[in-house]
Amino acid sequence: MTAGIWLSLALAALIGEFLSGTFYLLVFSLAFAVTAVATFLGAGLALQLVVASISAISGVALLRRYRKRISPKIQAQVNDPDLGQKVEVRHIGTDRQARVQYRGTTWDAELLDPTLVEGQHAYIVGRDGNRLIVDTTPMEESA
Repeated sequence: MTAGIWLSLALAALIGEFLSGTFYLLVFSLAFAVTAVATFLGAGLALQLVVASISAISGVALLRRYRKRISPKIQAQVNDPDLGQKVEVRHIGTDRQARVQYRGTTWDAELLDPTLVEGQHAYIVGRDGNRLIVDTTPMEESA
């Protein structure tokens, strides 16, 4: 295959990424572009296919690892009306775990600020399932 074919595949994957927004097609676009460079440098067809495969598999693995690390906290926070709301710390346990008073009941919470004490107010800055993540300062609003 020629470098032009690999670059055409990269462009097609990039256009598909713009339409889907998943980042997986961006990984394939980059893999195709890397393969185009290898082709330009004189790699044979077998080496081109190996470069494309390794680039794509490595990129997808890195993307999945990154998404797994940030996904629960980021996706749960999208359009969450509880963010920024004030809570009262009722009980502090071990490993930054606590019980807080919010909306007329107690909730499990994770304390980001280790200086929080019982009776002090904190603000919801995130969620992990039904567990609130609280800090001493409210989450900054992005413009």
